[in-house]
Amino acid sequence: MRKEHLNQEEMKLKVKGEGRKELAIYALTPGGEALALILGREFPHAEIFLPSFSSVSGSVSGSVSGSVSCSASGTIPLSVAPGVSLFPGGISSPLGSAEPPDTSSVESSIKVRIRFFSEGIGKVVGHNFHLFRSHVFIMATGIVVRSIAPYLTDKWNDPAVVVLDEKGTYAISLLSGHWGGAHDLAREIAHKIGAFSVITTATDVGNKTAVEVWAKRQGFRLENTSRVTAFNAALVRNIPLLCWSEYPEYLTALPQGMIAWNDGKIVCDKGKMAWDEDIRAWQRDSSHPVDFLVVISPRTDLPQWPVEHLLLLRPPVLCLGLGCNRGTSGEEIYNCVKETLEEHGYSIFSLALLGTIDLKADEPGLLAFARRLELEIRFFRKEELNRVDPPSAPSSYVKNTLGVKGVSECAAMLLSGNRNLVITKVKRGNVTIALAQKPARK
Repeated sequence: MRKEHLNQEEMKLKVKGEGRKELAIYALTPGGEALALILGREFPHAEIFLPSFSSVSGSVSGSVSGSVSCSASGTIPLSVAPGVSLFPGGISSPLGSAEPPDTSSVESSIKVRIRFFSEGIGKVVGHNFHLFRSHVFIMATGIVVRSIAPYLTDKWNDPAVVVLDEKGTYAISLLSGHWGGAHDLAREIAHKIGAFSVITTATDVGNKTAVEVWAKRQGFRLENTSRVTAFNAALVRNIPLLCWSEYPEYLTALPQGMIAWNDGKIVCDKGKMAWDEDIRAWQRDSSHPVDFLVVISPRTDLPQWPVEHLLLLRPPVLCLGLGCNRGTSGEEIYNCVKETLEEHGYSIFSLALLGTIDLKADEPGLLAFARRLELEIRFFRKEELNRVDPPSAPSSYVKNTLGVKGVSECAAMLLSGNRNLVITKVKRGNVTIALAQKPARK
């Protein structure tokens, strides 16, 4: 079996989600190694990190080398630790148990990806921490805390961290429980191996859905994340959160503690956005206090709200049509899109889809822009683009060279199913964009 040095540049990759791998599993003891192999079976995309003196290393051909780690993949025997038996649903009791479970139906081997490290766990964690979306440590919680502490940033960018004891009794959600998904991962692991999940956040203990958890499940992006803690604290204290959106469908299934406000309507008053309902009337009504307001909208030019706490959630309702010259950088595309949307009162965080002509399928800058915002791209053939009539006249280049009526406007309309653009064709430098908004369901 071939072993290879771990790519050092790969280990240094620390970006916010882009290029991250799924799951890293770490163990230090024979019992932990056994549990790590079970999890490797249950999570096929996981990579397992074990010390070079691991009892598993003798089951993998080749020699351990490299300053940080090396890797190997292959079929690994399941019986890697004396006194520990592997079986569907969990691990048996350690040495001394009365009757080990029947393991006759369990596969005798399993394909997993294992990387052996010859340096301390802290250094390996430092290399890996922002390379993976989630980490599972099968060891003492204190070791984990000391290992990850130097690399923590904030709850919005840190990966999920779950800690297990080597007997597989408890799965503890330690870090990034809500946004990073550690709570769900701990519960999933507990279900798979027959363990108890340990969740300590106040909202979960009180059977409340944290605001960011609900927002993530709906596909929303949070713009002013610093406000989230105050809103969750209000939920725990049974203080109601008022919720408004121009999309009624988002108000039909609110979690416990959130109240839909359907009466607020936006009107245009002398060219300015305004409300036709005085929100202060709600504040005077003690049954509907408006100290905490959640706004679900793609708009950035909404009227000011006379409330102390405001949380902005951006729904994925904007469809961006885009064209660019060859060689345009992702940074130029990003700046053009962001500035244009801001000028027209729309948030870049509400972008849902990106569309362009299929001739741009290999454009590096366009692909980099899409990865940066985690946007799905749809590439349209010229026949598809020509099925719609854009409001703006095509440029001579687009018409004569590409053979289409337009790229940005046609793509935006096709993506949204809405023939009315909220931003018609805008050209800045090497980039041309148009924007459509998905209609609200009635």
